Amino acid sequence: MKWHFPLIRVARKDSNERLTKKVLQELEEFERETDTDKKAMEAIDVLYAAETLVRVFFSKYPSLSFDKIKQKIVKNNKRRGYYKDKRE
Repeated sequence: MKWHFPLIRVARKDSNERLTKKVLQELEEFERETDTDKKAMEAIDVLYAAETLVRVFFSKYPSLSFDKIKQKIVKNNKRRGYYKDKRE
């Protein structure tokens, strides 16, 4: 997996719950922001927080394969018709 951001130093106190709350906090900040440039930054903060959650989660469970799980998600979403047709 190619990550978008550098890995942050994760403190022991950064549990799944704490990291999830960070994602939710960033989503709330995105929702509240009215300035387009600042809203764009908040959108990227959401991505960063979510990426950190995913990275920390998978580092705690090295037997899980990120790529295999991602492939299952893509397959399910394709089956549901979530992806744009290439001809569009």
